[in-house]
Amino acid sequence: MALDKIILEEVAERSSPPTLRFLQFEPAAALVGYHQDVNLEIRQEFCREHGIDINRRHTGGGSIFFQESALGWELYAIPGEAPFRGPFEHILHTICTIAAAGLSRLGIEAKFRPRNDIEVDGRKISGTGGASISGGFMFQGTVLVEKDLELFIKALRVPVEKLKKREIESLLDRICFLSDLLDPTPTLSQIKEKMAREFEQSLQVRMIPGDLTSRERERLESELSLFESPEWITARSRPAHEAEPARSITQTDAGTLRLHLWTAPGGRRIRQALIAGDFFAIPNRLSHDLEAALV
Repeated sequence: MALDKIILEEVAERSSPPTLRFLQFEPAAALVGYHQDVNLEIRQEFCREHGIDINRRHTGGGSIFFQESALGWELYAIPGEAPFRGPFEHILHTICTIAAAGLSRLGIEAKFRPRNDIEVDGRKISGTGGASISGGFMFQGTVLVEKDLELFIKALRVPVEKLKKREIESLLDRICFLSDLLDPTPTLSQIKEKMAREFEQSLQVRMIPGDLTSRERERLESELSLFESPEWITARSRPAHEAEPARSITQTDAGTLRLHLWTAPGGRRIRQALIAGDFFAIPNRLSHDLEAALV
């Protein structure tokens, strides 16, 4: 999470070149979307008992369980420059189509499915999202590689206790893993190579393998503690010391919007506002600006 922000800002300042980054989590991680309340989305006690990290992404959308076997991919550049030209929906379609073509090089038929998924035969194999910070833009996705269903379900607040066996099976039928589709399962090196070549050819750029820059390493050492802190992880959670707010939940095709309002004595002025949910906002500060405007 720290490197997401650091690389984004370094690219925005042109101190680092546009970058394609691959990543994994060890241990596994339960990640909420930028605007989500971690208390509503993650089974925190279960995660602690099973050594699963909990953190917050910079991208919006819903919570995800990032298994150790899963592969993340991220593309960093500057808005208005290739490949991030045009409105977010256009960027979403362009990048997801390229990523799907990269996965298809492995021998499967992957396709982009709006709003922000890549699927194989109607089943999700990669979720994606984007974030704009400090004048830079990051688009990221995951690739489900090895099947591990129990942790996948129990780490997130999927109401498994209320689901019947066939309903759980129906839920799992909506996702797939490379290990379901290919035997042998491709290695991580193979997945990276195929995706990198597709991005290189589709974007008509030359990609040069490299490590973090010295400045990126220096910033990581100084900024990592913030992204390990409760202040970051619970940033969009309801304050525990506050009284019950006025609340509203709106379901839309673009996600769920949860609005919490605390009023000043007399109930005629908004003292504090919190907007949470599994939606995307470009730039991220849009929800913070709206909260401030309401106050």
